[in-house]
Amino acid sequence: MIGSLFAMPRVTNVAYEMAWLPLNIVDDSSHAHFIFSLIFNIVGMLFMLRPNTIISTVGKFMTPALLVLLVVVAVNVIISPLSDIVEPSKAYATNPAITSGLISGYQTMDVLAAIAFGGIVARALAVRDVTSPQKVMKYTISAGLISVLLLAMLYFSLFYLGATSAQVADGATNGGQIFSRYVNALFGFTGTWIMSGIIILANMTTLVGVTSACADYFSKFHVRLSYPFWVVVFTIVTTTVAQTGLTELLRITIPALLLIYPVAIMLVLLQIVRSKLPNIKFSYYFTLLVTVFFSACDSLKNVDLLPQTLENLLSHLPLYSDGMAWLIPAFVALALSLLLGRKKV
Repeated sequence: MIGSLFAMPRVTNVAYEMAWLPLNIVDDSSHAHFIFSLIFNIVGMLFMLRPNTIISTVGKFMTPALLVLLVVVAVNVIISPLSDIVEPSKAYATNPAITSGLISGYQTMDVLAAIAFGGIVARALAVRDVTSPQKVMKYTISAGLISVLLLAMLYFSLFYLGATSAQVADGATNGGQIFSRYVNALFGFTGTWIMSGIIILANMTTLVGVTSACADYFSKFHVRLSYPFWVVVFTIVTTTVAQTGLTELLRITIPALLLIYPVAIMLVLLQIVRSKLPNIKFSYYFTLLVTVFFSACDSLKNVDLLPQTLENLLSHLPLYSDGMAWLIPAFVALALSLLLGRKKV
């Protein structure tokens, strides 16, 4: 549900506002927004309704094309930066780099996608008659390592782009605008098309991957409501929710991510150490319960709904003011579950 209510509508709106509108083919309007959203999601749906084409389409065309465009931009940013690295703006200079970076990183939803990533790979491999657990694990780990490496390279180039963007950053309200201006400054009008190509391909691959994972998950609950049915349902929901617009979606998404993202991080960590847990069920329940409580407090604080009494108590926790009150209690809960689990709680 996170995918269809938050991630995929946002993906659709990012493609519209950052890829389609800059081309100046049409003026911005509610009708243009709706038509683009409808076409964008229908194209994605057509890919998803043919599961055997997901690997060939995404793997052989979309991702390589996206990587080529990103490499072109990254190389030019590193070789010909627009300016020297300058001091960060006030908001970034006064806030701790690590915690503010982590909170901003929630917006990528990379960890949420990673949870579904294994299922996507397994389904795509099954279509190609690769069902051996050993082979599925091998290919999933390989795909994960490649993804980590490529994402690290991508984010490093974006870090450098941001650090050398003083020439074009004045007046920009978000990173997307800076990225757009930077690419235009490097490549001129051609840069607008390169940028649009990058954003369209990136968002289409995300749309196909996450929505197909959601559809596959829900299809397991009811035999009659098959995978194609859920693909259509999620496509309709995504197109409808996307009409709220990017700004409103981002406003709604932040408190939701403050609640959900820490839980996703701890789920991944628990899965990594699963074989070391003396009492798996207890460790999962106890660690996630603590994480949910404190991340819910971070979320309520973000929208000014946290009771004052509770806020006074939590204010003594490290990282509370940075929106990460959950971090230390979650790890303490995990450590306690390891100790208590040995006593067969």
